[in-house]
Amino acid sequence: MKTYISFLLIIMFMFIAHSENVVHAKNNSYESKQSIYLTFDDGPNEYTKNILNLLKKENVKATFFVLGPNAASHKCLLNRIVNEGHTIGLHGMSHRAKEFYKKPQTAVKEMKEAQKIVKDITGITSTIVRTPYGSKPYMTASYRRAMKKAGFQMWDWNVDSEDWKKPQNKTKSIKIIEKNIQYNDRKNRASIILMHDQATNPKSLSAAIKKLKKQKRIFRTAADATHPFNYYNTWND
Repeated sequence: MKTYISFLLIIMFMFIAHSENVVHAKNNSYESKQSIYLTFDDGPNEYTKNILNLLKKENVKATFFVLGPNAASHKCLLNRIVNEGHTIGLHGMSHRAKEFYKKPQTAVKEMKEAQKIVKDITGITSTIVRTPYGSKPYMTASYRRAMKKAGFQMWDWNVDSEDWKKPQNKTKSIKIIEKNIQYNDRKNRASIILMHDQATNPKSLSAAIKKLKKQKRIFRTAADATHPFNYYNTWND
């Protein structure tokens, strides 16, 4: 009898240990190289509709880091982003470094203002943020502490499409994306792609998405991740 009970205890222990491993792998799958995060900054604007049409056609979700004034003037687009299952992040109000980074309190203030605008329009309180021009070099320790204390999760990227740099050559941006995803593959990490509503060519992006689907990639949003990705909190590095 004692031998039988001991055998059962061993089986139960093995089952629990296996279950814990499965859960752990599932929870961290958002970091895997198969995961792709499409992120769009500076909207919503007149170009956001085309991006949303494409994403709907491809059945892919993305993260939109919106500017407060643009959200206020494009309420229908903001609500459409939410209604179609995308994630809204905050990008502040001014998008001017000298104003946003004047001091830690001004950075937090801009995010809270954008947060309120989004909440008033959609009913959603977003705590996901991307600071203008990224967190380096501006977000020093005091800024990061202030942002964390305010309850915000800061996101950067590890694939820069450079669409902001080469608006006249949008196909080039897609090639840059593909090259950087290959680099992240070698590092065995997810790809968080920086794009902009006004600078992304939907036709080229559609071709890139189709190629990524053939590679069995999983498209995720910032809301799917347990931990945010930023230059101070990277994944699989």
